[in-house]
Amino acid sequence: MFFSLRNRLFLIFTSLLTVPFIILSFIIPSWFTSVIKEQTQELAIEMMDQYSLYIDSITTQAQDLGKQVLVSQITQDWLKIEKNLLLHQRGRLLRQKISLNYCYPL
Repeated sequence: MFFSLRNRLFLIFTSLLTVPFIILSFIIPSWFTSVIKEQTQELAIEMMDQYSLYIDSITTQAQDLGKQVLVSQITQDWLKIEKNLLLHQRGRLLRQKISLNYCYPL
């Protein structure tokens, strides 16, 4: 019975149908995993590049704003006043220190 033509054809066609499905059930998931991994890596790299461009543009804007502030005449006047005040305070402290050294020599 087992070697009848009907049983042999049944076994051949069954094996011809099931073997490829079993093989593909192991191959396709690993293939999809590698495809998804590659796409994830590419998207992550693109996102990092976009973030880098964003940071560069923010940095450039901050530099431009700083240059505009420093070039301003009001800022230049303020810096001169601060410098003069600082020099005046240092001179006053130096004079006090000198006068203290004369009053109380070490």
